[in-house]
Amino acid sequence: MADRPFFSDCISWPATCKEAISSDGMSALHHLIENGENISLEQFRNSISEHDWEDLIRTLGYAPEGENGLRIEEDYHVAFRHDPESGVIFAVHSAIEYVFATPEEVAEIEERCLQCDLVPEELPEALVLVHAGSLCGSARMQLGRPEADAARAEILDEVASHEGPLVIIDGSMSDEISPHENTLMEAALARNAEAGHLSLRMWGCDEGVGPYPEWTPFGGSREGLSFGGQVEAAEAVAPRLADNAITVTGAWATEDLSSGCASSVVTALRAALGPGAIIEHSPCVLYEPEEELEESLSGECEKDSPGEP
Repeated sequence: MADRPFFSDCISWPATCKEAISSDGMSALHHLIENGENISLEQFRNSISEHDWEDLIRTLGYAPEGENGLRIEEDYHVAFRHDPESGVIFAVHSAIEYVFATPEEVAEIEERCLQCDLVPEELPEALVLVHAGSLCGSARMQLGRPEADAARAEILDEVASHEGPLVIIDGSMSDEISPHENTLMEAALARNAEAGHLSLRMWGCDEGVGPYPEWTPFGGSREGLSFGGQVEAAEAVAPRLADNAITVTGAWATEDLSSGCASSVVTALRAALGPGAIIEHSPCVLYEPEEELEESLSGECEKDSPGEP
């Protein structure tokens, strides 16, 4: 099919598309993500109109032909894929899919997914690790070294043994994570990515604190995976986790979700994915101590210590 029209990106994926889409259409998106095969930039470009190509370039922030700046063909983080069964094509940039298809094609994919009983319960559980750096010095100051180190070891073991989608949201205290612990997290991301699961290392620290120079993302570009806070990072990745039960671990949490970065991610994911989503704290999540924090403590963000979420 020549000149495939732009349908949607994964963040704006329509819950309904008038009469063209049966049910919510999200299974079609996940089918594309799971079954997409790489194609060349040239194949992708030849399948859409020049107008849509120029729109995509502008949307992704690349320099068009004849202008200075980063060109899309020079960025190895961008991938172009197609679904062999339907022929639908899509681009992947910073963990966001841009799908080119007709509404009817999406409806057909959705219908096939429904017939194959592709339901959320069959998909592996997703794990989201929030602010592992707060499990280091900050946790030791608040809980004591033995308790903090035991909690960190338990959470990192949870990450190392996880099989399924894995998302790590870092903040400024992530520079306190030891090289060994970083290697453990990176190995878990690589292993799950190789198994075909969504694997991302994102930046999300409140108060406008950006990534430190040594921080390394996983699954996309530094710019595309950097957000102004853990809530923004959670909102960006939520559509990718829509069909998974989600467990949130890391620091900090409260039973009533009133404060703590991990709890704010639970709240953000529930708001983004709706009442049917299964999103809970991990049994390993680090809960805030009941006593008040000393005013001298300052973390990677105020929500990493007891306070407003």
